[in-house]
Formats: sequence, structure tokens, C-alpha cells
Amino acid sequence: METTAADRIRIIRELMGLTRREFALLIGIRTDQLTNLEQKKAHVRAEHLELLGKKFPQLMPFLTYNGEITMSDILESDEAMLRAMAARIQAGITASVADISHKIK
Repeated sequence: METTAADRIRIIRELMGLTRREFALLIGIRTDQLTNLEQKKAHVRAEHLELLGKKFPQLMPFLTYNGEITMSDILESDEAMLRAMAARIQAGITASVADISHKIK
């Protein structure tokens, strides 16, 4: 199943174990904006990806074109939420939208 940018944002949020409110605060958008993105009521724009890229540059290949997530990059990150995400992935916790285990190397 091919995921959309909106799906990939939701996958990242769920893998971090964050609520929409927590994730929206973390990346600097309003909760209702994130809700609309995830529910595909609004389009993911370059500004959204830019905010995500500034916070989580290691995830940009996945977020922008469904590229791979490099586990070593997220484990070595200074960003605590990325390390938490890596721990959840290693524990076998997946996102409800899609199984992305094939995207992690």
C-alpha cells in the first residue's frame, strides 16, 4: 500500500507515541491543522514539511517521498523523540495507518 504524505506524518506521530496536540506543539502548528492534515481534509504543504524537516531531518526521505528510515540515524540523534520512536520500532510497536517495517534499514 502506497502511503500519502498525510499518512506518513501520522505514522511518525504514532511511532513517537504522541497525541495530535503533543505532536502539533512539537513541530509548531495548531492541533486543528494537524488533524486536518492527517484526516486528508487539507493538503500537506511545503511549509509543513519544512517544519518537520527542521525538527527531524533524519525523517525527510520518508516524509517527502516514502524513502527509507535509517535506524542508526535516529538512534544517534540528539532529538529525544526520534530515539523514543526508534525504541518503539525495535519493540515491535507499529502505527495504525500502515506497517512501515520494510522502510527501516
